[in-house]
Amino acid sequence: MVSPPSIQAADVARQAKSNLAFALACLPRERRRDMVTFYAFCRLVDDIADEGTLSLKDRRIQLGAWRRIVRGEQDPADEIARDLIRFPQQYGFDEALLEEIIDGCSMDLEVRRYQTFAELRAYCHKVASVVGLVSLRIFGLPSGVGDEYALKLGLALQLTNIMRDVRTDWENDQRLYLPMEELASHGVNVDEIAGARPTTRFQALMRFQGERAQSYFDAAVAARPPDRTGQLQASEAMRMIYQALLCKMRADGYRVLDRRYRVSNVHKALILGGCWLRSHASGRRGA
Repeated sequence: MVSPPSIQAADVARQAKSNLAFALACLPRERRRDMVTFYAFCRLVDDIADEGTLSLKDRRIQLGAWRRIVRGEQDPADEIARDLIRFPQQYGFDEALLEEIIDGCSMDLEVRRYQTFAELRAYCHKVASVVGLVSLRIFGLPSGVGDEYALKLGLALQLTNIMRDVRTDWENDQRLYLPMEELASHGVNVDEIAGARPTTRFQALMRFQGERAQSYFDAAVAARPPDRTGQLQASEAMRMIYQALLCKMRADGYRVLDRRYRVSNVHKALILGGCWLRSHASGRRGA
């Protein structure tokens, strides 16, 4: 029986240098530690699915081992797994959510094209919205509180990622997450993406994608629990970082085929500081 490789959560977080890892800085120590563990789990199962040096069979075996661990059918092999399996009971969420994340990552083993947005949305739900649901529980929100916010924000974040990474995903095994029927409706040929040749048609397609992502950001804000500002600092930081990323792409004409967009660490720090100030101002008003 194959077990996932042994590695420490903090090592995964340091190596990833992601926006999420940056946003977690505003959490209390214990919850930050547990979010780092949960984040490490998400990164590891995603990396297994994307690991080009492993055979398809070996990737399935490793993801299967993680499934057995979260189901309680296999003993955890390392620090991440040992900590992870206590989270459902500790934070009050169904362990099936962890398996759903694994299922979403497993889709990358088989699927390189999505014909419709409905198909893509189902994938985004598993790999992003479900991550948001678990994160809210670790942040301290009780079951059911903020769920619509997490679902919509997860879609917004993942769609923004997809837009930014069009070229990178194509270079990684010719993956394309933009719905094929939407390429067709905008007159975009896959060869334009393969050749990194941005056209006015491609830019129109990306504007359409950007408007959709923005609509999910707006829906998340509308569904945000108004009395949970302090507990939502990390997720709100993520929202603002990714909205800033979306704004940069929009202002530059969505040149994602020949540019890599990012938000600077200085900008991220300003966003985190603003979240902290708003949270503490809200706390004083509610005192």
